[in-house]
Amino acid sequence: AAAVLVALTACDGARKTVALEGTQWKLEQMEGIPAEAITREADFFTLTFNAADTMVNGRTNCNRFFGRYALNGNELEFDNMGMTRMACPTGWTATPSRVRR
Repeated sequence: AAAVLVALTACDGARKTVALEGTQWKLEQMEGIPAEAITREADFFTLTFNAADTMVNGRTNCNRFFGRYALNGNELEFDNMGMTRMACPTGWTATPSRVRR
């Protein structure tokens, strides 16, 4: 999940402050993941921050992940992360492992 956030925030060279709480982020590109896999469904490769319970959740192409986050100044930490391990269609199984790192 951390890799997803870095890829999402690294897209814009201009420095601006964006609140994480209550937002959903969509991956635009990542080395090793074909663009058509990312854009196949609107909620593929998303990351959502819920401020009410400091939970983060998201979706790769066929699996979902979840856990807690803490934002302390400019530092973002993830804790107690979990991920489903569904039987994905052929060719999709390698993609979530890239996101988990």
